[in-house]
Amino acid sequence: MLTPEELQKENDRLKAELATYQAAQKAQQQQKGNFIKRLGSIGSWFFLGGDLKQSIKQLVIEARDKNQTISDDTLGNVLAHGAWRLTRIGCFAVLVALIPLLILMIQTTLLYYQNKKLDVQNELFNTQNSEVKEQNTLVRNQNELLTTQNTFFKQQLEQIDTQNTLFRLQNIKVGEQTDLLANQNGLLYTQNNFLRYQTIQIDTQIKQASIQNRLVTAQNRRLDQQTNLQEAERRSSLVFLFSNVMDAIDRELREDYDTDSIRNLSPQLIGRVIALTSRLKPYRYLDGDSLISKPLSPERGQLLVSLVESQLDSSIYFSIFQKANFHDADLIKSSLDFVYLKGIRLTRADLRGAQLRGINLQGAFLMKANLMKANLMGANLQGAYLSAANLSNTDLSLANLSHAKLSESNLSNANVAGAILRKGIFYGVDLSNADLNLSDWSGAILADANLINVDLIGADLAEVDLEGANLIGITLYETNFINVKLNNAMVDSVFFIKNLKKRKVKGYEVINERYYVDPVSIKDPIWGDYYLIKEKSTQD
Repeated sequence: MLTPEELQKENDRLKAELATYQAAQKAQQQQKGNFIKRLGSIGSWFFLGGDLKQSIKQLVIEARDKNQTISDDTLGNVLAHGAWRLTRIGCFAVLVALIPLLILMIQTTLLYYQNKKLDVQNELFNTQNSEVKEQNTLVRNQNELLTTQNTFFKQQLEQIDTQNTLFRLQNIKVGEQTDLLANQNGLLYTQNNFLRYQTIQIDTQIKQASIQNRLVTAQNRRLDQQTNLQEAERRSSLVFLFSNVMDAIDRELREDYDTDSIRNLSPQLIGRVIALTSRLKPYRYLDGDSLISKPLSPERGQLLVSLVESQLDSSIYFSIFQKANFHDADLIKSSLDFVYLKGIRLTRADLRGAQLRGINLQGAFLMKANLMKANLMGANLQGAYLSAANLSNTDLSLANLSHAKLSESNLSNANVAGAILRKGIFYGVDLSNADLNLSDWSGAILADANLINVDLIGADLAEVDLEGANLIGITLYETNFINVKLNNAMVDSVFFIKNLKKRKVKGYEVINERYYVDPVSIKDPIWGDYYLIKEKSTQD
């Protein structure tokens, strides 16, 4: 039970809450009255207008005053403002009345477009119905095909059953065949064992045969050596005759044949020398443990050296060399500097590394001779025959080869600086990497020659035939090319002719008028890309 103090506190709290509620209600009612007043004020202002309200207020004031009559201005203002306000309200009413019409127009437009869409939709529905009808027709056809397919499936199943039966029979046969193959494999295994054993025997037999072949080859080589040695032994029987001839030469020279103080020989002795050269045949002899590759005659070489050392008169040498046979003579590394061998016959002779400085080989026959690395500096080879000779790495500097015939010869890496080769014949000669500077080739024929990487600085090639020659990589400066023939010559630059002017080549103007370089390059696995020089008349 509450005490009086607590009741008093509770009563005060309730009074305070009631006062707060009443104040809130009063404020809400006051706010609502204010809103109505503002709304009435706005309505009266909108419908009556501020000026009309003021004129009506003035009219009421004047009407209340009994002592004063209503003035015309006040009454005019009320009527004028009333008429203007009625007009304003009428315009607003017209605008309000137009809104439904506008809405109806919009609605009519929307209905129009909606009807058009419905028409399109109806057409689509019609098209869809046609498609559905066609689809139904296709479905019926499909059903008929499915029925036919089912019939085929049934037939196929029956055939599969038949096929399965055949497979079962086939599997039985395969099983039987497998058993037969197993038996066959057993037989093959046994056969392979026999073949392995046979292969081992054959390998052993092949090894034995190989050993036998090597022995036979060695035996044949020894037989060949023996045969050649027998031939050499038979040739050695001529040593006695060789010695007699040399003794006779020595005797006639001592006794001064013809008593004319000339180192000459009698015709009979000259004949014996010529006959001896014919009997000294070439053969293969042992060089170390093997035979030399081609037959040579050391005796002919020895005879020639002996004759040269005898210092005979040049007329005697000429008489001997005109008929004597020194073909295939072995003259490797011989020393024959400044000797007289005019017209000598040295075809296929081996003169590798020989010292032949200043030698006179005018008109000599040296076809297929091997002169590799020989020293022919200042030699006289005018009119010599050197076709197919090997002159690679040979020193021919300052030599005279005028009118010489060297077709198909090998002069690669040779030193021909300052040599005279006028009107020589050099068809297809190999002069690759040779030094030809300051050499005189005027009037020579170098058609189809190989002059790759050749040095022709200061060389004279006036009226030289270079048709078809390989001129790739040649070095030219102040070279004489007057009236040179260059048709089909191979060059490594399409500007070859233009560059002749820069290198001060004589005869450039005529070459430029007569020839041109074909701009179409030719590919070669050896030379690479090259160009051909053509005559302008051919182009026309």
